[in-house]
Amino acid sequence: MVDEKDIENISAWIKEYFKTSGMKTAVVGISGGIDSAVVAALCVRALGKENVLGIRIPIESSEQSLIDGEAVINYLETPYLDVCFDHIMHDVKSYFPPEYNTTLAVGNIKARLRMIVLYHIAFSHQGLVVGTTNYTEQMLGYATKFGDHGVDIEPIQNYYKMEIFEMARLLGIPEQIINKKPTADLWDGQTDEDELGLTYARIDEILKSPELNTSDDSDFVKVRKMIKASEHKRNVAPSYKKLRRENENSIGGRCSERFYAWWQSCYRGWR
Repeated sequence: MVDEKDIENISAWIKEYFKTSGMKTAVVGISGGIDSAVVAALCVRALGKENVLGIRIPIESSEQSLIDGEAVINYLETPYLDVCFDHIMHDVKSYFPPEYNTTLAVGNIKARLRMIVLYHIAFSHQGLVVGTTNYTEQMLGYATKFGDHGVDIEPIQNYYKMEIFEMARLLGIPEQIINKKPTADLWDGQTDEDELGLTYARIDEILKSPELNTSDDSDFVKVRKMIKASEHKRNVAPSYKKLRRENENSIGGRCSERFYAWWQSCYRGWR
């Protein structure tokens, strides 16, 4: 169960990370959903509302998502920008034959276009792009590689989806955000739970279960398959490790290996 101490700890962690990085502005994509609302609110707690920049990026988005995004921004009173990419999305699709523009493929393009916008804005504001992925989505791979997965810092990635609802209530997020069905709004009528085939409450129950890896229950099997299929999303891209020859046992070679190990450990903090 999440309590005010969690809120304080995450906020302190965000504040320290920004202080260490030397960056000033938290850039958060505001979708109108609960995850981005919670992350933006945590950033406001950590850095002050004047140092949080909310970005709405409608790309063939529903009217309700725009309304909900505005409600979040009004509640937090942060500076914000609206960047409409409808025309860009139309142009991108026009370069490909119809068989390339499947619903899922187009949804991934939208996520990656939004990340382009966030990083472009962050560069101009001495900012870091703050991610909104929770633990449940992370484990299921319910995010787009180099889209919503491509961020500088992930404040809620170790919290289950249902815990995010608890955080939202503690942070006073508007009820219209808390009560709406979670959706990535990647196509008309899309909801997370319909796409996943399970409710978030059920998925969290399974992820927490000691029988996660052993139960033959169909829901458990389904979750295990999603975890396995998305493993590549949770790991740094693998690279072939060159075999060392005797004459390559040099200081330069050893330094390269050390640099590579350090780079891997830092990768997720870079943009």
